[in-house]
Order: sequence, then structure tokens, then C-alpha cells
Amino acid sequence: MKKFLQLSLMLITCFSLFGQADNALFQNVDPEITEQISLELSSDYSLLEINESLWSDLLTSHPSELSVVIPYQGEMLNLSLSKVNLVKNDFIVRTSSGNDLNYSQESNSVFYQGVVEGHENSHFALSILDNEIIGIGSIPGIGDVNLGKLKNDNQYIFFSESALNHGNPFACDVPDDYESE
Repeated sequence: MKKFLQLSLMLITCFSLFGQADNALFQNVDPEITEQISLELSSDYSLLEINESLWSDLLTSHPSELSVVIPYQGEMLNLSLSKVNLVKNDFIVRTSSGNDLNYSQESNSVFYQGVVEGHENSHFALSILDNEIIGIGSIPGIGDVNLGKLKNDNQYIFFSESALNHGNPFACDVPDDYESE
């Protein structure tokens, strides 16, 4: 009976390891590359490289559930995400030249929303697009966070808005009495 339990536990462990999806979509950039990139940020960010083959697989497979790990400040943030449908399959984009483009035929993009495991009341949205991956969220204890591709580089950045040395310059500028106008 003891050997049966040991064998059962070993098999369960093996199946659980092989059943998990590869979630190493991002990994830290080599420190030498990090030193070459000049950013106007405090140290509350991570420079990341993307696993292009996994990115390509996600664009074709569109899994309904996705787990992604993002290295940040010596911690591994585990995003637990579910696929969402932002556009209908028959969504048509009409261009200014009058051409109609069927979105699902033109794009392989897939969209996810979910939470950061271990961070209660967190939320995160991840868009896996044909030409880049972008994300935004809020993580209690870290703040509002952003994920995006660096301009003119192949690297990605994951940062807390507290890393912005000059603050976030966005202003809504909608008057308080908007409805009366």
C-alpha cells in the first residue's frame, strides 16, 4: 500500500508539471543591455525580453486560460488570466478610403484579463497583438502598472507609475458640468 501511494504521488506530480502551460513569455534583459538603455525612470521597472516562439504560439492557439510570469523587482508576478472577446467575429472596420476589413481575418490578436496571484484586489489586462504585447493593471502595494514595448528597441518594460520621475502628465480636462454643455 505504501508503494502504491508513493507511485500515485509521483504520477500526480509528473502530470501536474507537464500539464502546466509554459508561462515564460517574458524574461529579464541581460544586465549589459540594461546599462545601454537610458530611461527617465526611477528604479521601479523591469526591462524584459520576449519569448518570440511562445508569443507566436499564443497568437495561433488563443488559449482560454493563460498564466504569465513577469519578473519585477526581484519578485515573479504570476498573472492568472482568462480570454475575453472584445470584438465580435463579424466585426468590420471601414477605412477612410472606403475599404471594409474583417477584423478576425486581418488580426490574430487575443485579449486577456485577470489578477496577479498573491495580490488581493489586483487586476490586469493583457493584449497579445500581432506586432506587440501591451498590458495595464493595478496591484495593491505596487500601484498602477504598465507593460509595453520600448520605442526603437525590441525590449519591453514593466513599470509602476511611481517610477515616473515627472509623474503621469495625463489630464482628462473634461469640465465638471459636462452634461449641461
